[in-house]
Parts: sequence; C-alpha cells; structure tokens
Amino acid sequence: MKTTFTDGDISSRTSGTRVLANFLNLIFRHRHDGRDQDGSAPLDYAADSGDVNTMVVVMPMPFDALIVGLPIGIRVNHTNTDAVTVTVDGFGPHPLHKLGGLDLAAGDIHANQIVQIAWDGTNFQLLTYQSVPVTDATTLQGQGADMLGPPGIKGEFFMPTAPAGWLPADGRALLRSQYPALFAAIGTTWGAGDNVTTFNLPEVRGEFFRAWDNGRGIDADRLFGSWQQDAAGPHTHDINTGSTSGGLNTGGGPLYKPGTGTTETTELNSGAETRPRNIAVLVCIKF
Repeated sequence: MKTTFTDGDISSRTSGTRVLANFLNLIFRHRHDGRDQDGSAPLDYAADSGDVNTMVVVMPMPFDALIVGLPIGIRVNHTNTDAVTVTVDGFGPHPLHKLGGLDLAAGDIHANQIVQIAWDGTNFQLLTYQSVPVTDATTLQGQGADMLGPPGIKGEFFMPTAPAGWLPADGRALLRSQYPALFAAIGTTWGAGDNVTTFNLPEVRGEFFRAWDNGRGIDADRLFGSWQQDAAGPHTHDINTGSTSGGLNTGGGPLYKPGTGTTETTELNSGAETRPRNIAVLVCIKF
C-alpha cells in the first residue's frame, strides 16, 4: 500500500506526517548515481549474484512485490549461454525475454554489462543493455543478432574460411552441449551424430540448392533436407543420316548401319555432369 503524506494544521492542532531523516536517506539512496562526496550511497543498479543463465539480485531497497513496468538495473555476472531466468528479492525465477517475447540466445548479454529489465506481469522483459562494439552481424548482440542471423541461417562467403560465429556446412559432427542454439534450430535433420551427444551440420560442398517443394507438386514427394541425384528431363536429338548407301536406317527400331546390324549412339559429351555456369563460394551456417 502506498504511503499518503498529509500536512499539519496549526489552527486545528492536527499533526502532519512526520518524515524521519532515515526515510529521506533511503529515498536518496534509491535513485543515486554514486557521485556524492562521501561515496556512501549505492550505485543505481543491483549486482547479479547468480550463475550462468540464472540471474539473482537483491535490490538496495527490497521489493515486497514485483511491480509491472518498473525498470530494474542489473549488473550481469555471467555471459549467457542459453535462455535466462531472473529472481529479484526472492520473487522468481521467471524467464527473461527480449523483443517479440523470445528467450535470450547465447551471448545476448555479457558479463559486467549493466542491463535494464522490467516485470510485465508474467515474465521479465529485457529493455536496454550496454551494447558491445558492432562490426558485423556475428558480433551484434541482443535482438538484432537473431533478426539478422538466427542460428541455422545459411551464408555464402567470398573467402575460403568461415568468419566468427559461422561454421562451414561440411557435415561435421558437433557437441550438442557446445552449440545448444544451433542444435535447437536444426536438430538432427542433417544427421544425428552419435545419437546421444553430437549432431551433424549439413553437407553441402559441391552441391546446388533447390527450394523445398513443400507440397507444391513441382518437385513432388521430396523430404526437407533430402539429397537428389542429377537428371536430364525427356528430350530428343536430331541425327544426320547422310547418304542412302552409307547412312543410318531406323526401320522403326534402333539405329543401325545397313548390312551390319550394329546399333549406333550419338556422340558422347565429354563432361562428367550436367551443370550451369557457376562460381565456387564458401557456404556456412550460423551458430
């Protein structure tokens, strides 16, 4: 319940609200930047004392209930590796979500960052945080990282090695515990590894991509992630039969030379596969 302050009335000898020095000091300490001369007041955030992915804080003025919309400043203790929960003054743990109600992904918050969260009545919401220097999508933290490059997205690079945050899509087996966000995104679609602790990346080296038919019927009955052998569609070839005496006769059946009974074929193409013009690039997957 909120405290209601009243003024005194000398004429009626009615006492007003008594405000003690301790109360004023508590108010002063509740929102303070730590720059007073004696340095006795706490900074305007609470220190996280929890473990990885489990933030635990005790406020300078403890809450008797979580208040919807009230910003809470926290200095983060650990860089997260997965979804995060928060406990404030014993209330919790409750999930910490980012833009769109999404769980945090690995690396969304970093050790020693000062972040701001708020209670929405069901979960905590990540409002602001001290961003790290951004050089590209692989180092962008928070909501932007998932929007620009969520785990499992494909990237094509004009360099022979994968940049930070990416792995070559070469079919290798990875530990599920080491790449939890990527495993959550692609699962065992591209290989189950040892069926217990590992999973496989897609193996796309030397392959072309084709959009999944997904029920349209052009490339019917294809499973997502399935491999397909090369093929040539139905077609015909024109053959120069030459003169009557030395040319080829069909007779309604196979081609043959008159008088020999030998079946002939068209000239063999020297290529080992059917392909369009192309350029080789490095295909990677975001983790």
